[in-house]
Amino acid sequence: MNGAASVFSVYHTPEGREYYYNNENKQTQWVKPDVLLTPAQVATGWSITTSPEGKTYWFNKSDRNQTSWNAPEGWNTEAPKNDSSE
Repeated sequence: MNGAASVFSVYHTPEGREYYYNNENKQTQWVKPDVLLTPAQVATGWSITTSPEGKTYWFNKSDRNQTSWNAPEGWNTEAPKNDSSE
């Protein structure tokens, strides 16, 4: 895992909703950090999160009012490759 990505831990609420904990600043967030996205995902200008009900959705980072239940064009759902040999 690259250094920036290792700053974050992924957790789930009892209801199954995913959230992210920053081990350096001790803050949590619902939105998946860019360092955990692939370069192709970052390039779309969109990010991914979950609704309070646990349903995955995407939002445009420059206009958070623009959301979609479907992945935006160019989004690939593969996780970034782990670049360590762990």
